[in-house]
Amino acid sequence: MTSWFLGKESSSWWGQEVRCLTLEERADWEVFKQLFRKMFGPPEYINRKKQEFTELRQGKLTANEYYGRFIDLSHYYLEVAANPIEMLRRFRLGTKKKWCSMTTTTSCDSYQEFYEILLRIEDSENMPSESEEEEKDGNKRKDDKDKGQASQGLRKTQSFKRSGASSSSSNGCFSATGQ
Repeated sequence: MTSWFLGKESSSWWGQEVRCLTLEERADWEVFKQLFRKMFGPPEYINRKKQEFTELRQGKLTANEYYGRFIDLSHYYLEVAANPIEMLRRFRLGTKKKWCSMTTTTSCDSYQEFYEILLRIEDSENMPSESEEEEKDGNKRKDDKDKGQASQGLRKTQSFKRSGASSSSSNGCFSATGQ
C-alpha cells in the first residue's frame, strides 16, 4: 500500500530492503517503520523532534499528557527509546520538580512504573483534604438551614385572597370579604 501511495521509488526501495531482511523482519511493522523513516523522513524534521524530546518538560501538563507526549516523541529518538535506563532518566528529568522529589524514596525500574507513581501522586493532590470536606459539609448545612428559614418566612407572611371582592386595608394587606 505504501508503494502505491509513494510511487515507484518506494516500491524499488522496499524491493531492495526485502532482500536484506529475514522473513520475520519483513513481517515486523516496527522494522518497516524504522527503515521507512530512515529513507523517507526528512533529517531536519527528525532532528527537530529529537530536540523536542530532549527538552520536554511536564510543566502544566497532567501526568497522562506528559506521558503521551514523551512516548510520541521517543519514537524519533530510537537510540534512547531502545535503552530503558535512559528512558527512565529522561522521563524523571522532565517531571515536575515537586513530584520528582516525592518519588526519591520509591524505586522504579522503568519509566512506565514511574508514570504509575505520578498518577497516584496526581490523584492524591486532586482529592480534597479532610478540612476541605468538613468546610464543604458545614457550608452545605448552613445553606440548607438558611434556605429552610427563608422558605418558612415566606409562608408565614403570605396572604392569599379568596374568590370574591377584596379590599386593601390601611396597612397594605388584603383581607377577604364577601362569601
